[in-house]
Amino acid sequence: ALNILAARLEQLGLKRDSAEVLRLAIHRGHVLVVLDGFDERAIHLDPKGRADFLFHLRSLAEPGAKVLLTSRTHLFHDAEEERAMIKGDRGPANRLGLEADAAKIYYLQPFNRDQIHEALRKLLGEKADSAIEVLDSIYDLTSLASRPVLLAMMAETFESLRQLGLTCRRLGA
Repeated sequence: ALNILAARLEQLGLKRDSAEVLRLAIHRGHVLVVLDGFDERAIHLDPKGRADFLFHLRSLAEPGAKVLLTSRTHLFHDAEEERAMIKGDRGPANRLGLEADAAKIYYLQPFNRDQIHEALRKLLGEKADSAIEVLDSIYDLTSLASRPVLLAMMAETFESLRQLGLTCRRLGA
């Protein structure tokens, strides 16, 4: 995993030697490592390859380190396989000598309607009610808005979405 960090540092124009300094900062808990999209890479691997890839990534998770690995749940057949891979004897936790409890699994649920409204009020203030009307007027937009990242994008492009809604009504769509 240190090689991944070193390569990324080089892409950012930093010296490859900085990787060891970064590794030390990670080990001491001064840096949060976010490995986003594990499923996007691991989906192309067989189960052993997935376990090896996870082991490689987990090598960053030395005691004291803060590592967040994100993945959609479709990568695993069921919750039991997921727990076994992440925390259990088939997972990297034991091979690295880490406590199984060191790996915690959290599930992010989509926003419900009230949470969507609350988020829009925080993001848009007095324009929130108008944004909610737009969401309700465009087919399936509320369903997409249940995902916080997409909701934030919608809030940023609210005026364009409002215009799209008006255009669709004029066209009878």
